[in-house]
Amino acid sequence: MQEQKRYYWLDWLRFAAAFMVLACHARWGNWSAWRNLEEHYKNGFSWAFFAVTRPALEAVVVFFVLSGFLVGGKALEKIRKGTFDEKAYVVDRVSRIYLPLLPALLFSTVITLICGGKVSVMEFLGNVFSLQGLFCASFAGNAPLWSLAYEVWFYLLAAFVALSFASSHRVRVIALLGVALTFVVFTKLDASMLFCWCLGAISYTLLLRGFSWICFSFGALFVLAGCGLIQILSESILVNAKLSDSLMPSRPAATLILGLGLAFIIPSLAQLKPRSRTLTCLEGAGTKLAAFSYTLYLTHYPLLQLWDSYVHEKFVTLDFHTLLYYAAKLTSCLLVAWLLYLPFEAQTARVRDLMRRRWVAHSTASAFAQPTKARE
Repeated sequence: MQEQKRYYWLDWLRFAAAFMVLACHARWGNWSAWRNLEEHYKNGFSWAFFAVTRPALEAVVVFFVLSGFLVGGKALEKIRKGTFDEKAYVVDRVSRIYLPLLPALLFSTVITLICGGKVSVMEFLGNVFSLQGLFCASFAGNAPLWSLAYEVWFYLLAAFVALSFASSHRVRVIALLGVALTFVVFTKLDASMLFCWCLGAISYTLLLRGFSWICFSFGALFVLAGCGLIQILSESILVNAKLSDSLMPSRPAATLILGLGLAFIIPSLAQLKPRSRTLTCLEGAGTKLAAFSYTLYLTHYPLLQLWDSYVHEKFVTLDFHTLLYYAAKLTSCLLVAWLLYLPFEAQTARVRDLMRRRWVAHSTASAFAQPTKARE
């Protein structure tokens, strides 16, 4: 299979997931719970608005399955072909994670100090090394950072799996220990998220068949079922389903149903080539929006905390003025994320190329290199 250079519409999916997380967090900070709204505002519109701006967890699952597809799936393909380069992989992952993350941690520090809070150096270092959820909390109350620990451990698992195919017996032993360490970590983290990432990685093989309406439709049904079950199991006041516990799956199982649906949708969507100029332009716009989606994800929560520090009470009315205030929050988060994206995340390719020239290009040793006699 030739590696496809462009995966259509996935940038839109990535931006939509980041924006959904923003929309949910902004709504939670802006309004009280739906049950606490004034009776006059408990109508069909407010019910739909609260329902649409609730699924932040589902949006994160989209990130994880996408990551599994784009990172894990490509890694598996390179392992199969014997072209996996462990040094290039490390450079790609380190530049991708840390170039936006470190500025975001500093941004969180500034916002916390402005709001009169305190920051912990140990917590900062713990988040730098992706230990949040294991030994520390998300830095400075920046809640979305919890998922970064998962992402880094996903990447480490893929690297250890790749190294298990190395030519050196010693490296294979280290790889086995690394895989075991990752599994131990996920006994404390939510293992269902790891399973979703793995589903995304395996779904990369579905690129062999091209776009399939059957896979897409099948996946859509699973996505709807997963989202519905997660909503019911969240005990939301919006959905009050009285079902026997024996008939209901667990919350992790519902998450896996959602992940499976996305694993069917993503490879199909990636091959749905736009057939008109309008659709081509629309698909290209997603690339521009997705470019700063990671920065948006990392920086929106501290900025929302700054907004909320000036308005302590949550609204109990859903009218033009409160919606306008909500829109101002969203706009400011998008603008600040874009401004922070330009000097940091936007330079990822340049920094990555520099790291490759200085480290990968000057290092000929590889864990996958065969002994001289074997090569002969």
